[in-house]
Amino acid sequence: LIDALPLVFDSTLREILNAMLPMILDSASRLCPPTRTYPSTGVVDFRDLFLSPLDALDAGATGKEPYGNVLSSFAMPYLKEKVFQGEIFSADYIRPFTESQSGIEGSLVFSDMLLQYKDTIPSSLYDSLVFTVSDLRLHNVDTVVDPLSVLDPVDWSTLSNTIAFDGSDITGDNPLTMAVRIALKIGGSHSPLHMQNTFDLNFSIPASALSFAMLANLRESSLMNFPVIDLANYHCWLASLDNSMAEGLILSVISLDIDSFQLDSKCVSCTSPGMAFLPNEILQNLEFSGFNYLFKDKIVAMLVDAITDFTQNFRFKGIIDAAPNHCPHHPSYDPAAKVAHFSWPGLPALRYDSAETAIAIGLIALQSTMIGAAKNHLLRVGEGTNPSKKTIEMDFSKGSRIVNWTTLDEDIGDWAEVAFEELRNYLTRAVEESPKNDTRSSRPTVNLHVNEILRDHFLDTDGAYTVNFN
Repeated sequence: LIDALPLVFDSTLREILNAMLPMILDSASRLCPPTRTYPSTGVVDFRDLFLSPLDALDAGATGKEPYGNVLSSFAMPYLKEKVFQGEIFSADYIRPFTESQSGIEGSLVFSDMLLQYKDTIPSSLYDSLVFTVSDLRLHNVDTVVDPLSVLDPVDWSTLSNTIAFDGSDITGDNPLTMAVRIALKIGGSHSPLHMQNTFDLNFSIPASALSFAMLANLRESSLMNFPVIDLANYHCWLASLDNSMAEGLILSVISLDIDSFQLDSKCVSCTSPGMAFLPNEILQNLEFSGFNYLFKDKIVAMLVDAITDFTQNFRFKGIIDAAPNHCPHHPSYDPAAKVAHFSWPGLPALRYDSAETAIAIGLIALQSTMIGAAKNHLLRVGEGTNPSKKTIEMDFSKGSRIVNWTTLDEDIGDWAEVAFEELRNYLTRAVEESPKNDTRSSRPTVNLHVNEILRDHFLDTDGAYTVNFN
């Protein structure tokens, strides 16, 4: 095609220009018709910029394409048909981008340290403690499905955006997954908590949708005089925003919808045998008991509140004010200017409802940790590797008969095993108790029979056992 260009200019294009030359010379003697003008507020109406004339009119704009028809009639229809389709966007854009970033299609990998806590002061429990959270990974981000909405005008200055993920629709059972690597290292050769555990915690979401809106004040004069050569320069687009009356760019109306979620873990390097019980006994039991269902809406609300507060603390004004220095066609352009270092805002304080959710999850995590520690202790005692285990030897005279409580049927007889089992059942059976007068509930309570025996025969009215010394 490039080799054929000279021939095109020498023959075809020359013939077209020669045919048009009489009309061009004839029109030169007459005045050009005046360009159409429309009432202007100085700020671009995104409905007229991105929507077709009929859709813009229905949305409340002029519908007369005051900014031309390149975006409204050509660019946006092409993008909606060829780019902003779930499967196309995943296959042609997300997968190549994620592969270039992480080397894995559909995955984003960030190897930074997210959280780190160190305690090197020896205590009675340990000599040192290190807790880290790192290596954030997002898997199956190439599961975008329709509806995919980008730069959809809601009113004259608001653009709505929606992106949905559903791994079951495209690649099978591949939910959107966030994974972090957690390391817990407790030093001390004689510490009962001694461990060197590194494991991955996975947060999987089968289906989800994220929606947010952008409020932008784009100057009409900047748009109409925007040179093509600077289209890829984001500083020029930021310099086109009007920061005079309000912030030129604001993120708002954030919505997050999650169908469900699952928690899973996998040991990378674990010295604690109790870690094997984390995914099967602890996390699965939490799910079976309804933790995921009961806390789903609370966790979503907490995330939305945190994102909303974070974006409200995210001030674009300083970035927009400095952008003209880096835009070649702007009068304030300074080729020697350095791009200022951008500082992310700190994490916002939790709202009251979010704080309650965080405390509840923290208590559940603490209880789960205690269960894991207990499992770890029991397994180490069984293996004889627990540093806190002490062996006590007792001497018995020759011929002594010691009862083994685990094999009563062999040592004494079947009747002993049956009698002992009946005794256990008698003491541990559940009994209903009438509510006390000082309680608010009128419903009976359930208690163990052994507690009833203790209260009736051994404890006083205050529930105490009194020993008198003469």
